Amino acid sequence: MKYLIIFSLCFFLSCSNNPKIESPVHDDTPKVLQEPESESEVDVSSFKRIYKNYDILEEIFEELAEKNPDYKALLKQIDDTYLMKNDSLKEFTNYNEKSLNYYGAADTKINSIQDTVLRESILKLLLNSNKNYTANIAPTQKMIDNTISNDAKISDLLIILKITSTIKYIEKYQDKQSGTRPIKAFLKQQESVIKKINAENKKNGF
Repeated sequence: MKYLIIFSLCFFLSCSNNPKIESPVHDDTPKVLQEPESESEVDVSSFKRIYKNYDILEEIFEELAEKNPDYKALLKQIDDTYLMKNDSLKEFTNYNEKSLNYYGAADTKINSIQDTVLRESILKLLLNSNKNYTANIAPTQKMIDNTISNDAKISDLLIILKITSTIKYIEKYQDKQSGTRPIKAFLKQQESVIKKINAENKKNGF
C-alpha cells in the first residue's frame, strides 16, 4: 500500500511538471498581406506587382472565397447565371432577327418600286405590320431590359461585397505595417554621412 501511494504521488508530480501544449494561433491574414518567409517569395510578389492590371483586392477576395463555402457557392451561382443568360435569350433573339430581317428586306424592295402610289400604299401596310409586331414583343423586350438592369445590379453588389469583406484585412495590415522603419534607418545613415563630410570640409577650412 505504501508503494502504491508513492507511485501515485510520483505520477501526479510528473504530470503536473509537463508543460502544457498550446494550440497554435490561427492567422486569418490573407497570404498576400503576410510577411514573405524567403527571398524567392519577395521576388514572386514583386514580379506580380509590375503588371499594370495587378489587383490586390481581387487576390485577397479570391483567397477568402476559397476558404468560405458561402462565397464559393455564391460565385458559382453568379457564373451559372451569366452562362444561362445567353441560353435564355437565344430563342427570342433568333425569332426577333427573322422578323427584323423580313422588314428590312421588304423596305429595300419597296424603295425600288417606281410607281409612287403603289409604293406609298405597300409601305403603309409594311409600317402597320411592323408597328403591331413591335407592340407584341414589347413585354418580352421589357423583360430583356430587366435582365440587363439586373446584370448591372449583380456587378455593383459583387463589387460592394468584395470591398466590405476585404477592407478589414487591409486596415489590419495598415495597423501592423507602416514601412517607416527602413526609411528612418536610411535617414540616419544619410545624416551620418552628411556629418562626416561636413567634418572633413571643416578640416579643410570650409
